[in-house]
Amino acid sequence: MDEEVNARPRVVELVNNFVGEMGISVATKTSEINAKKLLSIIWDKDALEIFTVISTPKEPIKTKPALDIYDEILNQLKIDPKNAVAAEDSEEGLQSAKAAKITKIVVPPQFTKDENLSNAKFVVEDLLGLIVWAF
Repeated sequence: MDEEVNARPRVVELVNNFVGEMGISVATKTSEINAKKLLSIIWDKDALEIFTVISTPKEPIKTKPALDIYDEILNQLKIDPKNAVAAEDSEEGLQSAKAAKITKIVVPPQFTKDENLSNAKFVVEDLLGLIVWAF
C-alpha cells in the first residue's frame, strides 16, 4: 500500500505478541471502513487477519461511552467480561469498558492526560507497561 499510517508506540509489538494466542479486537468510534483501512495499512495485510472483531458504531450499536461496542466484541468472541481487558486512551472509552464490566487499562496520549481516568485498574505511560503487565 502506498499510504503510511503510524500506530502509537508499541501497539504493533503488543498486538503481534498476542496474534494466534487469543482473540484480539478493536473497539473504535470511527467507521468500519476507515478502521479496517487504517489497520490494514498499519499491518500491511487485511485487518481481519490480525483482529478477530472490529467493532464500530452502526445501527443498532451505539458508540462510546455506551457499552454496545464492547458488548459486540464479547458476544462475537463468546467470552465473559472478566476474561477480557480493554486498553483505552480516553475517559469516554474507559466509561464504555466499565459499563461492559471489562478490566480497564489506560494508556493516555497527551490530549487525554487531563481527563478523569480514575476508573482504570491500571494507568500506564506507554504500551511497554501493558506488555510487561501482560506477561
